[in-house]
Amino acid sequence: MALAAHLSKSNENSLEARVNNFRVAFAAYRDIQASQSLHQQAQMQDTLGTKEELTEANTIVKNSLDMAAKDFSKSELEQAQKLGLISN
Repeated sequence: MALAAHLSKSNENSLEARVNNFRVAFAAYRDIQASQSLHQQAQMQDTLGTKEELTEANTIVKNSLDMAAKDFSKSELEQAQKLGLISN
């Protein structure tokens, strides 16, 4: 797997698109964390994939979340908050 693998819903560079990319990455992060937790249960192992697949998915999701979080300056975060795109 390439280290550059990531999730992205849009190639746009608008503030709204970047906030949405962060939301998608954060939702995927929560999902993969839940999946890894549930994988401990024997009855869920065949449903969720192998441990290696979950580990690879986790790496991709973390890359996505890191990329999305680094995509904002302080002033952009303030602007996004004023526009109601994010809350504090």
